[in-house]
Amino acid sequence: MSESVLSLYGYDVSNAGCYVGIAVFGALSIHHTWILFRHKCWYWVPFWIGGYMEVAGYAIRRVSGDNDRNISLFAVQFLFVLLPPIFFAASIYMTLGRLLRFIGATELSPIRIRWVTPIFVTGDIVSLIMVGAGGGIQATADDNKDARDTGNAIMMTGLAIQLLFFTIFIVETGFCHFRLHRRRWSSSYSKGKLNWPWLFLSLYVGCLLIFIRSVFRVIEYAQGWDGYLVSHEIYMYMFDTLLMALCMLCYSIIHPAYVISKVPANLVPKESRDLETIGLQENVYR
Repeated sequence: MSESVLSLYGYDVSNAGCYVGIAVFGALSIHHTWILFRHKCWYWVPFWIGGYMEVAGYAIRRVSGDNDRNISLFAVQFLFVLLPPIFFAASIYMTLGRLLRFIGATELSPIRIRWVTPIFVTGDIVSLIMVGAGGGIQATADDNKDARDTGNAIMMTGLAIQLLFFTIFIVETGFCHFRLHRRRWSSSYSKGKLNWPWLFLSLYVGCLLIFIRSVFRVIEYAQGWDGYLVSHEIYMYMFDTLLMALCMLCYSIIHPAYVISKVPANLVPKESRDLETIGLQENVYR
């Protein structure tokens, strides 16, 4: 397109990239829908919403690519691609406390267990509001440099808040995992499909993927609207689309519902746990 430099994107939007985004996130979201309703794990609703926001974002981006001077379409696709990781994070934050309660290890959390979810979800909501507001201002600023700079600053602050809370959450998760390992906490009395160490693995992987993506976005917008990363679409697909698809795939394979069953493991009698630790669990439950 000869006039692509006049478009809101500054480049020709890849139709193939949009279709891949729709297909991949669509398939993953359908699978998460099945898990959500099959296991009734309602704390996973934010993650589920984020998945369908990704689908909508790339669908609108495809339409916007053919109308690349339409600021409304541009703003909507911008926000629908930018915000989903914050929804992913909300469900991830709610998982740790549930896991510790399930295995009866709440006393091992450095942060009082009743505050784990409220603290991190509150930080996530603040990040969501700031990123959404800043992104909206920036996407609709058109040629108003002052408005665009203001929106950029607000959005970067929101992303920085997300990174801060993610860092604290990763440290909190690591401390809990270390203390469980040091006490040789039995990993075999989970009543779910997988044992609890698998869920710690998925927490680390999911957090790392979202963390890298957020760092990319901070660097991208720190360069300005005309920066190298913003003006080259390939980097968005490498450090946002791919990483968020991998995040959804990770939790399709190792979902909290596969570990945390309806019957809390901490209700299992201590005698049963002791026997289980030495491999006699099967006999106990016969």
